[in-house]
Amino acid sequence: MTFTEKRLDLGYLSVAYKEWGEASGELPVLFFHGWLDNANSFDLVISGLSKDRRYLAFDLTGHGHSEHRPEGQLYHFLDGVADIRRIFDALELEKAIVVGHSLGAALLSAFSSAYPELVDRVALIEAVGPISNNEAEIADQLRDSVDKQLIGSGNNMAVYPDLETMAKARQRGIGGLGFEASRKLVERSSIKVENGYEWSSDPRLRVPSPMRLSESQVKGFLTKITSPLKLILAEKSLIPAEMIEKRLTYFSDYQMSVFPGGHHLHMEESASLVAEALNLFIQTEH
Repeated sequence: MTFTEKRLDLGYLSVAYKEWGEASGELPVLFFHGWLDNANSFDLVISGLSKDRRYLAFDLTGHGHSEHRPEGQLYHFLDGVADIRRIFDALELEKAIVVGHSLGAALLSAFSSAYPELVDRVALIEAVGPISNNEAEIADQLRDSVDKQLIGSGNNMAVYPDLETMAKARQRGIGGLGFEASRKLVERSSIKVENGYEWSSDPRLRVPSPMRLSESQVKGFLTKITSPLKLILAEKSLIPAEMIEKRLTYFSDYQMSVFPGGHHLHMEESASLVAEALNLFIQTEH
């Protein structure tokens, strides 16, 4: 399948996305990537999916080719849920299948609980809900965020002489990516400048959230997911085992697969296994 580059106006900014397939009687599948990644992260998986559907992979706000939030705003987690809701409205979707990785999966866990009527089924890759803080951490979390806002954390963007150097730098980030997967992300997260390349992602994405949800609030979201749920985790998952064990008790019903690889297993050695699992999940009637 070949894709088409598109943009969608959400009213206050526009987001970019890649679209495969054509509208049919089948529900479309919407994909949302992880923190500092972009829509390219789903290329391998989508290439292995059934050809009878419409697939849309989005750049989250501030990532890839999507616009950044207005000056003076941060990237609060729950604002991302509002972005997804606006995407449904802009596309005039009454229902869809949704798939997310990492941050995208965390957003979808909240979205699916708040808007169950819009979600036919949800697949979460390398996430079992949002990151949480306990009560003892919230003051330090707030201080860290405000201090980094005041000093303009991340505003001095590095310039790389070429995309290869940039890809090697991305390999040192979260998830332990191989070079080819890193290069794939860099292709959509870079902009050409006078002396080389800079990241296109908004520097404010690196500012810590002022406040995270509490574990009881996360539980409140996850227990409200009523759509069929598929969890796909890596054997070398970044998620602590004790968190996975606890969060699984919040779901009333779910399917889970564990595949070889690390946090970006869907981009590397287990891409075909993830595609196979998603195909089965998407196609099965419920």
